[in-house]
Amino acid sequence: MPQADPELRAEWPGGDDEATSYLEERGYVLLRTWDYVIPPFHQITDRELSAILYLQDEWDWGGFVRAPYIGGDPHA
Repeated sequence: MPQADPELRAEWPGGDDEATSYLEERGYVLLRTWDYVIPPFHQITDRELSAILYLQDEWDWGGFVRAPYIGGDPHA
């Protein structure tokens, strides 16, 4: 059941699809744990943080993680 506050939901009128597309278009990779891997050497922007906060509040998704390695399969 949706739980994000109205201000945060207003930032993402397209809902989950808009927030996930925004992150994935910027190189984030969604893991099976519902966490997003931050692209290497990337600084998180306010808009990206807003997207993940929306997904966390709305649907209890995970958060951001940094890959402990470069290369390989982030889904392993």
